[in-house]
Amino acid sequence: MAQFPLSNLLDGTKKLATRIYNATGELFTPSNPAFVQLSGSNTRQTASDTILMGGAGVGAHSAGDVVSTAAGEILEFSTGLAAGASGIILSSLVTLNQNAVFSGGAGYYLYLYSASPTAIADNAAYNLPAADLSKYIGRIIISTLVDLGDTCAANDVSHNFDFTLASADTKLYGILSCIGGETTIDAKTVIIKLGKAAL
Repeated sequence: MAQFPLSNLLDGTKKLATRIYNATGELFTPSNPAFVQLSGSNTRQTASDTILMGGAGVGAHSAGDVVSTAAGEILEFSTGLAAGASGIILSSLVTLNQNAVFSGGAGYYLYLYSASPTAIADNAAYNLPAADLSKYIGRIIISTLVDLGDTCAANDVSHNFDFTLASADTKLYGILSCIGGETTIDAKTVIIKLGKAAL
């Protein structure tokens, strides 16, 4: 982790109104500078998973329905963190490999868990059963996808969603549902990338 003298981070035209001392009572001076540790984007990583649309459920969805494969795919996000560690989801990028947003699309809820939950089939209403309650850690909201020509995408940058992994697991698990009623199309791919960092 990089260290920089505090004086390098201050505007040289301004003076500090108070003197700063370290833990042992020594005054910080140019010859005895204070150091601060900076950490940032080098600690940030991306976790991703993919849904390939298909099966009997493809077509019109009601608001709140799961968007998945026919049998209901559990999304898995490898965090790169140690088992039991805490982290934060900072951003998300969701892409769709077609040249128009799904009809009626209004964004998504991504329900997140610390262990694999009960699968829910595509086009069935999302439900949180009692058996999964201890695994459930909350949801993030994914904004409406934007048509970018050959593909569509939604980029959200202010989730700030804290999580703690299960004591013996390094992954997060997810189920995606649509906020509005939308009509999906067979054999289209939705990729979900989560920008996260350790806490």
